[in-house]
Amino acid sequence: MKFASPVRKNTWYLKYKNCKQAERTIDAYALEFQANWQKVDQRDMMPADSVLADFISELDSQISIMLYRLALASLDEAIMKAKMVEMGQKNAAGIMQFNAKLAQLEQENALLH
Repeated sequence: MKFASPVRKNTWYLKYKNCKQAERTIDAYALEFQANWQKVDQRDMMPADSVLADFISELDSQISIMLYRLALASLDEAIMKAKMVEMGQKNAAGIMQFNAKLAQLEQENALLH
């Protein structure tokens, strides 16, 4: 939009700066973040490292901590790595639930014998 009013541009900027992962998946957060970023930075003038820092800073803290340790080169790489961390967390949670259920069943079995 070439002729967006200053009020509209300010609204877009606020949406961009206030975009957070919260309880959403990385996919959902990344889609909204990128849509907001494209509205704010239609001419590709924002420094890539600034956009990357904005994205990472609003991720779930457990994911952002892991990403800060990596030397990420682009927003696309950050999204990909964040998805990998998210998948790892889900897998770990599933394994923990399985192990807890197994321990419970073993206790119940021991009581029966």
